[in-house]
Amino acid sequence: DEDVHFPKHKLFVEPKTFAAIQKSVLKYLEKTDKGKNIIATKDTFDGENDYIGSGGKGENQWRILSVKLVDMYGTGVREDFPELCEVLDQTPEIISCVLSVLE
Repeated sequence: DEDVHFPKHKLFVEPKTFAAIQKSVLKYLEKTDKGKNIIATKDTFDGENDYIGSGGKGENQWRILSVKLVDMYGTGVREDFPELCEVLDQTPEIISCVLSVLE
């Protein structure tokens, strides 16, 4: 039960916040050519993610943007995703957050 294990989940689905985060993600996708300029997942961890980053049949690629790791945010993340970072700042129990995009 998410209310027991992660009561702050409501911060992410509150309609105004969700809409703001969604708008930021869509704007970022525009800025990165529909995500094509985000690093391919298969190219992370020294190529160890080749299989999971293939997109299944290899026709598409998963791409990944590190938003937060422990207490550090990725370069430019606060500027591109201010609402998401605000919610993450209120939820220190979240130690990893990524944006994952399938081409």
